[in-house]
Amino acid sequence: MSKERIQVSLNNEFYSYCDTPKEALGTILVVGMRHLEFMPDTALRQWIEDAISLVNEWLTLNPDTRTKRHITNIKKYLEGDKTRDQLLKLYLDIIMSSEGLATLSGFGMATVSKTGGRKKANSILTLNPERMSIYRDK
Repeated sequence: MSKERIQVSLNNEFYSYCDTPKEALGTILVVGMRHLEFMPDTALRQWIEDAISLVNEWLTLNPDTRTKRHITNIKKYLEGDKTRDQLLKLYLDIIMSSEGLATLSGFGMATVSKTGGRKKANSILTLNPERMSIYRDK
């Protein structure tokens, strides 16, 4: 028996087939990528919430605990007031995680000083170059 694939179609336009609900969530968000530059904060938040709602609808018929947990964490994050930058980062992080492309954990850039033969990182916040290339202002 073959596993059922998810067909992602929005407004009667076919986009792709997905193997998992998490992948479908990312695909739905990718559809809105071309409009990100012009979306106000409220529309950006609404697009994320609507994508979650669509995937939740599918999950009622075909439960998947990993995706359900992922969605619960996203909803908890969205509860507070978020800036446009925070919403954009969330948007792109959801897409990357749906494709299995999380940011490089444990890898970062920091200023380093050398004292007595030992290297010491001076930065409080280490910057992930992968995130910086995506999120940098144009």
